[in-house]
Amino acid sequence: MLDSAGQDVALHRSHRVFLAGDDQHLRPAQDDPELFVLVAMERNGRPRLELDQVQHRTLAEERPAGDAGGELELADVVEVDELRLHATIVRWTPMHHREEYRVEGLAEPISHYTDAVAAGGLLFVSGLVPVDEQGKLVGEDIAEQARQIFRNMELVLKAAGCGFEDVVKVTLFLLNVDDRPTINPVRMEFFGEARPASTLVEVSALAVPGALLEIEAVAAIAAG
Repeated sequence: MLDSAGQDVALHRSHRVFLAGDDQHLRPAQDDPELFVLVAMERNGRPRLELDQVQHRTLAEERPAGDAGGELELADVVEVDELRLHATIVRWTPMHHREEYRVEGLAEPISHYTDAVAAGGLLFVSGLVPVDEQGKLVGEDIAEQARQIFRNMELVLKAAGCGFEDVVKVTLFLLNVDDRPTINPVRMEFFGEARPASTLVEVSALAVPGALLEIEAVAAIAAG
């Protein structure tokens, strides 16, 4: 926080702040009735402090001896949740949760990666090729190879509590773009009425010998 003279009075130590229900203990400081508040927020994916545009009044930090009800322990950066005198001040901490998945039933990754990573409410599925659990190529034609890839994708989605209806984007890498019409019916077997966003790219080679295609996906993870 900044006071009216522009001096930094941010909450850099633990403060005892009173809940809105304790109205009888909330009173503005007489010697410094206004504060300019730096509010912690995330903008463009990066945490930052910005000067709040609403005038705030300070809350008393002391209460009668022995009265320990309705306290919040705060430290470091805090954010004003309600811009009024009887507001609760709460701590704001950006959460960057990330979880890796190694899925039972899939072959061991051939390089330094994992089968999928969950982050920001999304599941990012690594490129899948038409191999079984032992890494053996499955299928000689494009349709059967695609079917094996979607079987593998189903295992990954289930491991994260998702289904094909949760897939929001797929990217297909084909050795021959003319194989697209053959793949579409196989996609419909697994996706049904759900239609993800899709990109198809023709490539000169794939990492697994004999593979005709590789597919990666992004799925939305259901809240809760």
